[in-house]
Amino acid sequence: TCMSWLECFKVRDCCQHGQSVQNVVQTFHHYSGGSLRMADLALPRTNSVRRPPLARPLSSRSLQRNPSRRVSFSDIHNRDDHISIQDGSEDGEESRGSHCHSCCAWTSLAVGCVVLLLFLVGGIFIGFLESNLPKFQIQRLNITKISAVASNQQTLMNADVELKLNATNKNDLGLGYGSLRVDISVDNIKMGGTNVPAFTQKPHTSTIFNVVTKVTKEAVGQDDVKDLKSNYNASQIVLDVVMKGKLDFIVNGHELSGFPLTIRCLQIDQSVIDSGLRPECNVRILSFS
Repeated sequence: TCMSWLECFKVRDCCQHGQSVQNVVQTFHHYSGGSLRMADLALPRTNSVRRPPLARPLSSRSLQRNPSRRVSFSDIHNRDDHISIQDGSEDGEESRGSHCHSCCAWTSLAVGCVVLLLFLVGGIFIGFLESNLPKFQIQRLNITKISAVASNQQTLMNADVELKLNATNKNDLGLGYGSLRVDISVDNIKMGGTNVPAFTQKPHTSTIFNVVTKVTKEAVGQDDVKDLKSNYNASQIVLDVVMKGKLDFIVNGHELSGFPLTIRCLQIDQSVIDSGLRPECNVRILSFS
């Protein structure tokens, strides 16, 4: 009978360690109950003992697989390196982008501060000029020679208007007035216009000037002339005066010139003028002031 596989491996292991076959057989003969024979071992009869291989030799196919595996690992490492390089470039681009955004933000903030400062300085400057504007008042209104002429089913009016104004410079700056254009209307009827020659004012002085306009053949409604006469005689007319020109500020001998000047005397009751109260006009420089 043959011995088990375990016994065979034990016998071969003993042979590997240099024991003779006979000693091995005697040893295992005792454990096998006399069933072990030399023929069962099937060992080659040679002078040297063959040792079984310790490990399974690598086949050519396995040798071919290992390089492929190493290549795959190197490919993975190369991919990781490539990805890390791309990540670094993206981080650099993000850093440059954030730096650009920060620079743009600071630039916008600086420009905004400069614009705000300019508006602030401009507002202070305009406020300074507004505080040094003159004061205009109406002293007297006179309308004479009111007449009407009918022509081609129209009513044409003729009239002369005389207006006395008082300009007062109450400030410490000298003022220079360019030519002023004056337009007058009474009860929404245009009473003509004229130009006032240029003049100057020293600080804390007043200037009185007369404005005379004439209306010739002004087309009006049929009852407008009659109503104008009756309202004027009753001191009930409403006067509108608008003056436009240029104003110069004289500061220590230096002129700040060319500021647009607008003077509006609107909805002035004749009764107020006739009572001697001298209604005050609205004086502004610049269109938005």
